Amino acid sequence: MDVINFPAPGKTHEIDLVSIVDGRIVLGECKTEPLRPSHTDKYEALAKVLAIAPDEIVFATSHKEVSEAFRQKLNEIVGGSLLTGNDLLTDK
Repeated sequence: MDVINFPAPGKTHEIDLVSIVDGRIVLGECKTEPLRPSHTDKYEALAKVLAIAPDEIVFATSHKEVSEAFRQKLNEIVGGSLLTGNDLLTDK
């Protein structure tokens, strides 16, 4: 989903996942590259300006591990959660 006029007039940001699950608002970022702490920035900013804050912000990557720096950043996000390749993929 494209969020228009965010973070400023004339700007647009793409949100990979926008859903309502059992009445809970869930936003998310999906990457095939390693997750970086900066990947959380737009979601933190968006959560501050939404009329209804998201209940969960999911960060997913096909990589099996994330950096300690990303984990630390994720711990600062209310409702932040993580899915890695270990969670999503089978080794068949």
